[in-house]
Amino acid sequence: GLDARISLPTRALRSAATMVVAADVSLPKDFPIVESKVQRPGTSSHLQAAVEHVSSGSGDLPLEELKPLLRILIECIARTYDPTVRKQASALWRALLARGGKMVFEGCMAAMMQISKRASSPTAYCTAFSWACDLTAAAALPADGTLHPHFAKLVGMHAGLLGKMATSDSKPAMLSASLNRARVSLSRFKGGDLSKKRVFTGAGEKILDLVAGYKDVTDLIGGVHLASAFFAPRNGEVKATALAGAKPKLVKLYKEAVLDATQGQDGRKAPPQLLAAFAVALKMLDHDDLAVLVPDMVHVCRRTPDLALAPLAASVLLLSADTSRYVDQLSPVVCERITTDKFRADCLAVVRALAVQSTDTSVLVELGQGLLKVLQGKGTQGQLKNWQERQGPFEALHALLLLSKGSGMVSLAADLCSPVVQLTDKEANEETKCMALRLLGTITRRTGDPTPECQKLFAKVLEGPSDLVRATALDALSEALKSTDARGAAGEMCAPLVKLTQTAEKKATLRGDAMRALRLLVLLATADAGASKKLTEAKVLPQLLGAGSHLLPLCGHDAISGTVTERQLLDLAEAVDISLREPFEGFNDRPSLVAFLARLLCHPLYSAHSAAAAAVKALAGDMPLLTALVAEICTLLAASLASEAARKPDQERDPDATHPRECFRRAILAAVPGLPPAPLLARLLLATHSKLLVSVSADGTEESGCWARLEARYPKGGEKGCLQEVLGGVMEGLCALLTGEEGAASADAGSRDAALRAISTVARLDSANAFPKLVAGVEAGLSVADVMAFSENDILIFRTPEGQLAKDAASANDYVAQKSEEKNIKISKQDRKLYGDLAAELAASKAKKPEGAAKPKMTKQEEEVFQGRLAEEHSRRLKVAEVHRRSNAALNVLAALCRGDRRTAHGHLAAMGA
Repeated sequence: GLDARISLPTRALRSAATMVVAADVSLPKDFPIVESKVQRPGTSSHLQAAVEHVSSGSGDLPLEELKPLLRILIECIARTYDPTVRKQASALWRALLARGGKMVFEGCMAAMMQISKRASSPTAYCTAFSWACDLTAAAALPADGTLHPHFAKLVGMHAGLLGKMATSDSKPAMLSASLNRARVSLSRFKGGDLSKKRVFTGAGEKILDLVAGYKDVTDLIGGVHLASAFFAPRNGEVKATALAGAKPKLVKLYKEAVLDATQGQDGRKAPPQLLAAFAVALKMLDHDDLAVLVPDMVHVCRRTPDLALAPLAASVLLLSADTSRYVDQLSPVVCERITTDKFRADCLAVVRALAVQSTDTSVLVELGQGLLKVLQGKGTQGQLKNWQERQGPFEALHALLLLSKGSGMVSLAADLCSPVVQLTDKEANEETKCMALRLLGTITRRTGDPTPECQKLFAKVLEGPSDLVRATALDALSEALKSTDARGAAGEMCAPLVKLTQTAEKKATLRGDAMRALRLLVLLATADAGASKKLTEAKVLPQLLGAGSHLLPLCGHDAISGTVTERQLLDLAEAVDISLREPFEGFNDRPSLVAFLARLLCHPLYSAHSAAAAAVKALAGDMPLLTALVAEICTLLAASLASEAARKPDQERDPDATHPRECFRRAILAAVPGLPPAPLLARLLLATHSKLLVSVSADGTEESGCWARLEARYPKGGEKGCLQEVLGGVMEGLCALLTGEEGAASADAGSRDAALRAISTVARLDSANAFPKLVAGVEAGLSVADVMAFSENDILIFRTPEGQLAKDAASANDYVAQKSEEKNIKISKQDRKLYGDLAAELAASKAKKPEGAAKPKMTKQEEEVFQGRLAEEHSRRLKVAEVHRRSNAALNVLAALCRGDRRTAHGHLAAMGA
């Protein structure tokens, strides 16, 4: 606080001093002062003085004034992160250009070269590019219609800054806006007419000629972006005549910059930003262009696959033409290199791109057959020697079947099934086996026919010892059972899945997999009567979803992090959802299912909450279920409140975990989709006003954001079905709950506080109906006769702690023991010799009786009298405590009513006082 009190006046004084200095600056004499202040705080006022000085004149500036002004602008580019400096520096730049003249233009050109080099951040790049566009717009066009002598420099300046923007972390919108502005400013150099909104291809072709000579990759990226901006479709397609001269140049530039650049000793891979710059050019290409370009791509990929395969994949994705007719040319390149670990990722990218961009599935089937031959050792590589070589073909086949949507891929899937099963069964490496299993899952989904040998392999894997392979097999089965036909034909999978769930009861590490197996069993049972019968006979649902399930603690909001995965929770949520909507024979334990659903709704993981919320939404019309669900959430909320109260003040919370407040807030909102039903209002009021869901505003007022969200769902006051109207119909039961044993009269402090907050809310919403009923409910607790019936001794007994007699406690409180000194204290000679005057004090401390000395025991007769009096006082204490509890609860309710509506409270309290 002291630092703040010192720093604020200091900053104010500095600001004031800066303004005084700025006011005293005499330009152009004091240009060196302005230049020296650029890198210091407060420079904006100096810049403003420079802007005013430059704007006040006209015509060409003298050289002695121009040089310091340009130096000031060069220094300002490093401080463009400051919005004020950026604004004033840009104003100074425009003021200079407005003066006109050859000397100003030449000086600004030279300054822009320095500014381009000094810019080092996205903001600086964008500011410098804006200045370059201003400079381009200010350039005077030659009277004879020839190209401006500085056109090449201006284009190079634009290209360099655009390239830096594209390769930095600039936002795409910033790059797009810069391109639009550059297109407008440069188009004036080659006969453009802005009023007709034409595409200025003349300047674009000139820029292409210049970009072709760029060697630096950054300049090349910016130059391609700049040239492409003149040919990108705007307000309709670009005319064919406009592209006639540009497309050959763009294709040639692509070959030189992307394909030919990979050749030679200094070959390089085209960066992703360069390929993105060629996006417009690649979308222009038709089959005539590709017929010439694809052979060159294949040639380059064979010579330098490490540099050319990745750009090939990115280029294919950018094409607008169908690539089906080129798959047969690219397939040999992929099949030859897919087994090499160095090229596997790039070959997979090529396969994925071809699968997405090709509509003719027959050529993709041929590619798949070629990959299968490689797996079987019939390719150019011969027999594959290790597991690393088999990974690439497995992944490529999986990508083909997954990404290609044509029905023609079913034949490839059918041909792959048997060989892949055999290869998977023989595979010893876990990682490769997992890839093969994922491929089998996709094959089964595409064919809809889980063959016996395939089911036998999955059963064997599920019973195996590897956790990784088992989890992958469950993933593959989930993929396979996306096919409705596969669900009806995969009944043989029930036995291994049931066995997995039964093993999980004894082996805790398998319980997450048991959740996934449960979902698969439920899916099979919904499609196959035989599977449903097996599920009933094995009693899987009562074991996993019934009362006392070992899975229930794993899906609560307070479950140990990392116990189960997100995928396992989602599968459990789906199994619960299906079991609620389509009850199975022999299992209809809805309370247990509701308990699972409530815990998933309260789960910190948002995806698990969303899955449970979707299930609740589908069951929105089931009022008994919603009632039970809200009650279960209230129970979990009470447990969480107790847990939060037990937390130590210094106990840290996981910063990545969702706070319990947010978990329960979204759980309550999801548990009541749409308008909250009237019978649930009382429970919802209590739950949403609990301490965990209430926040304190700046003025100290307690507010429940959760209740505010529920309240906002109702129509406005006075309209049909508004909240006041709904409350009026349930006010009797609502007031009884809020003032009863579960509300304001509860023994639990948290429940009492929640009820009192809810009473204030009810009083605010409908004071006319709430006050009479709530006051009538607590009037019995304010009986003066009950209080006056107690004597002073009764009150004394009530205040006496349990286990003590009131008379003893009173005497203990009134009696003050007289301090006496022990006179006959023996002091040893040794103590006198060692301690001198302190010997007497030491001896007195030794002679003092210990504080915890045992009291003399009572006789049997005294003990009986003592216990009888204790029992008598205990009964009196209970009577006083009951009256005290009722009167205290009544007063708290009245206070809550006053907080809710003070104006209405005055009339009712006055009536009670009378």
